Amino acid sequence: QLQETCQAAFQQHELEYRGLGAQLQDLSEHVGQLGHRTGCLEDAEAAASGRLGASVGSLEAECRELGAEVLGASVEARLASEEAAALEERSEGAGEHRSLLAVALEELSQVRLE
Repeated sequence: QLQETCQAAFQQHELEYRGLGAQLQDLSEHVGQLGHRTGCLEDAEAAASGRLGASVGSLEAECRELGAEVLGASVEARLASEEAAALEERSEGAGEHRSLLAVALEELSQVRLE
């Protein structure tokens, strides 16, 4: 009877051991699948990071170009402002000259009338 009890216990432990072995095999396969998925995700992350880096580089270049355009426009605006100021001075000078001519014409008219 003791031998039968031991044999039954041994068979029970062997079934449990095989069950644990099967579970271990399933877990091992699952870990392998997770490793593969992790590798794929890492590859996708690296690709996205590369694309993002390229986009950032492109945006930086575009910002530099825009900065150069803004600087150029600023220089043009300053030159136009200086030119406008010079024209305004010439206009004021011409206005004064015109006033003097008007006075001279008026005096000339007075002289003719006399």
